Formats: sequence, structure tokens, C-alpha cells
Amino acid sequence: MPLTNITQAGRYTIDTLDTQAAQYAGVGYTHGSENVNESFVPVSGFVNLTARTDKKVSGTFEFQGVEENDFSKTVSVTEGKFNVPLE
Repeated sequence: MPLTNITQAGRYTIDTLDTQAAQYAGVGYTHGSENVNESFVPVSGFVNLTARTDKKVSGTFEFQGVEENDFSKTVSVTEGKFNVPLE
């Protein structure tokens, strides 16, 4: 389900396999002294939209993803939060 037209609070499933265009999540971390940035395609998880007003959208999320160029690399993101102002 694309999350672009959601107007109500609620829990929404992330399932990239059912969408026309994959959504990407950038993940940055430090490995030893090297900074690493990778892009992952979420394949399952959820977005919990807790508030949406004319001025902002906020909530939490969790997902499991695969690296966009190497599906053997996986990531599990938990306890994600967002609070984004709307233009």
C-alpha cells in the first residue's frame, strides 16, 4: 500500500512487493573507522501514523529490508520515529 494519500491516524503495512515503485530507506552506520551508507528496500513492516495535521505528520515505524544491490544483505529497523513538518 503506498503511503502517499493517507489522511488518518492508524497502522499501515509496508509491503514493497505489492507496490508499483519501491521505496528506499537510507541506512548510515560506522564500521570501525569507516562511515557506511547503504540503501535498503523495505520488504515488510509497518508505519504507525499517530498524528496528521495541516502542519505535520508523525508516528513510528519498523521494517525488514534488503540492500538494493545485494539481496543477501538484510537490515531490521526497530523503534523508528518521525515528526515531519508539511509544506
